[in-house]
Amino acid sequence: MLRIMFFHGRQYMTKLIFYLLSVLLFVWSSLVCDEQIRHANMAHEGVAVEEPVDIVYTWVDGADPRWQVIRRYWQTEYMHYLTNSDSISSCRYKNRDELKYSLRSVYQFAPFVRHIYIITFNQVPAWLQSDPRITIVDHSVIFRNTEDLPTFNSQAIECNLHRIPGLSERFIYLNDDVFFGSEVTVDDFFTKDGGIIVTLSKHLAARGKNTGLESTYESAWKNATALLNSNFKKERRFRMAHAPFAFTKTLFKEVENYFFYIFDLVISHKFRLPSDFPVINGVIQYYAFYTKRAEFGQAAAGQVRITDDVVKNEEALKAFEGTPWKFFCVQDVTESDDPVIDVQVKEFFEFLYPNPAPWERRTD
Repeated sequence: MLRIMFFHGRQYMTKLIFYLLSVLLFVWSSLVCDEQIRHANMAHEGVAVEEPVDIVYTWVDGADPRWQVIRRYWQTEYMHYLTNSDSISSCRYKNRDELKYSLRSVYQFAPFVRHIYIITFNQVPAWLQSDPRITIVDHSVIFRNTEDLPTFNSQAIECNLHRIPGLSERFIYLNDDVFFGSEVTVDDFFTKDGGIIVTLSKHLAARGKNTGLESTYESAWKNATALLNSNFKKERRFRMAHAPFAFTKTLFKEVENYFFYIFDLVISHKFRLPSDFPVINGVIQYYAFYTKRAEFGQAAAGQVRITDDVVKNEEALKAFEGTPWKFFCVQDVTESDDPVIDVQVKEFFEFLYPNPAPWERRTD
């Protein structure tokens, strides 16, 4: 009798567990189905389902002794090719903690951002502590050909942004000297139909014969102007503003396939050369515009230049404070190591962004 009762008890418990699992499965299926129906209805009604947006930075610690030794070696190897006036300018690698304050601007003014990726030469900012919202990505992770490394060419690094593991389809790229100055939304960077919004400069892009003696930026734009003229139409174009750049990985890969020889060329250059192209701040944007996947936006973008003249710096920084730019660039064109300039820049950043972000190490 006890064995019979035990047998029926086991049957009852099995049925009860099966019943509970069935109920849970039914509830889960209903939730999934409801979510699928919601997305389908939104698509039918012309409402875009919100996709995540990540931010990508490129950064280097130019004061790192190990990096300096490696750079000097390759600079000697490349010296014959470095004809442009700014190919090896020290201001390209100077670090005044711009990244720290740019990240503060993201935390303060871009709450929609899902994740932040920082591409580096196996370096980590001293003030950055481990945080699930930020991932450090070494160059070796995104470069397909290890022979192209090490590289000191930002344009080469930028050609590989779309290869970051885990990067969202939609992403925004910032140089570390670009900042958000007021509240921004996804609509400042992406159109409702999946396109990108491009912020143009007021300055016309360079054109004409590439002499190899102008700045690398001018040389690159002369090359891009000829490239776009031959593949699309001949016209005068404006340069990109010093602002955040919006991309989709799909668009990025498409342009890479279309201009594969341009990508391969630029990626192979360890320093900026006269034959480079402004891939991520010109070529991709105009390709997207000509294929009807980009709009030219109207957002205000500002710029302040930091020079070796401390008096003019003070005037420029004071005039800039409080200006309601959505985004702006602090362009460092200094050649000297005057510590007064460091103080000027730090005070300016602390005035604009006094509150540390949660990923910063405590200093007290």
